[in-house]
Amino acid sequence: MNIAVVGCLLGERIRFDGGHKHDHFITDALAQFKTMNDANHWLT
Repeated sequence: MNIAVVGCLLGERIRFDGGHKHDHFITDALAQFKTMNDANHWLT
């Protein structure tokens, strides 16, 4: 199964307000299942 993750959930400061919405569940719990695509966003 592939899951695309928006960069702001990974902690990238790409939101309209210059911030992010880092989600630690994605970067911590799901990190063990990740692979990277060409755009440097995680796919699982």
